[in-house]
Amino acid sequence: MKKIWENPLAGSLTNQERVSTPEMLIGYLIGPFGAMLSSGIFTSFLQAYLGDVLGLSALPVGTAAGINGFYCGGESHCGTAH
Repeated sequence: MKKIWENPLAGSLTNQERVSTPEMLIGYLIGPFGAMLSSGIFTSFLQAYLGDVLGLSALPVGTAAGINGFYCGGESHCGTAH
């Protein structure tokens, strides 16, 4: 059985002059879609927790989300390790 890192789609170094179609699909379509989907799911659970468990009203929860959006400038990688 081949290891996952030996798969050509999992390679991190491009040794070609041009980027192939599968690399473009992963880099520009599937990757950002997965990041946005996981961010949305996490945010939904966080808002439910803050509202239902901690009893915070919509104003502090919305204000915190707005401050985070302003601080990050709408970039999806804000708050993650680089």
